[in-house]
Amino acid sequence: MSPRAHASRRALPLPHGWTLGVALTALAVRAGADPALTPPAPPKADAAPAPAAATAASAEAAAEDPQRLTAHEAHLFLKVSRPEESQAAIIAHLDRLEGIALLRSQARLELKVPPQHLEALIATIEGEGQVLDKRKQRQDRTLEIARLAAQLQGRRTLMAQMRTFLTQADAGETGRIEWQLLQLLTETEGLANQLRTARDRVRYARVTIELQWQSSAPMRYGRAPFDWLDSTGIDQVLTSFGSHGGRQ
Repeated sequence: MSPRAHASRRALPLPHGWTLGVALTALAVRAGADPALTPPAPPKADAAPAPAAATAASAEAAAEDPQRLTAHEAHLFLKVSRPEESQAAIIAHLDRLEGIALLRSQARLELKVPPQHLEALIATIEGEGQVLDKRKQRQDRTLEIARLAAQLQGRRTLMAQMRTFLTQADAGETGRIEWQLLQLLTETEGLANQLRTARDRVRYARVTIELQWQSSAPMRYGRAPFDWLDSTGIDQVLTSFGSHGGRQ
């Protein structure tokens, strides 16, 4: 083998000092330059400051921009008299809205529903009892999803490159490259899970319902002096007396 061919073969493995951090930094710069992974730039500000009312209107319009990726959440505290019937009615309406029940217990419901059906579901919930408290919030996750997608693409690109290096590396470098590939695989799986969760929070609005119920049974204070009165209930006796006691 000629000296030139031997030198060309030795130049294929990773250069001395090449580390995982340097590789990820280079890949992150390249991914950031990709227009498909770069979040949209904010609109340019006007030369003159806008009035407060116009600023509020612009913020509201930006929040409703369909190009933005917004996560919606609602939390309701509901007082009901028949918890099981109320839950059944809410779940039935949730199914019609193509929603999903994440958790269903005696005192709590956790639901997710397409954002366009959120208000219809809230209206159904409010009709099932007395609303003690209601909280709604939304969060713009456009930049977070773009960042996670860019990081994930960078890890996958680097893994592909390092697999190529692995097939061409000598015995002394194989172990180091395999260890870095294992690290990259762990990071890739974590980023993929985060991206999947963030996208799901945008695809479905989350609704949490805390249920309290009021008993319709009559209240008892101690024991009545007569067994028949204790078993019948003082409220029933007073009702009957009021209906018939005045008749002769």
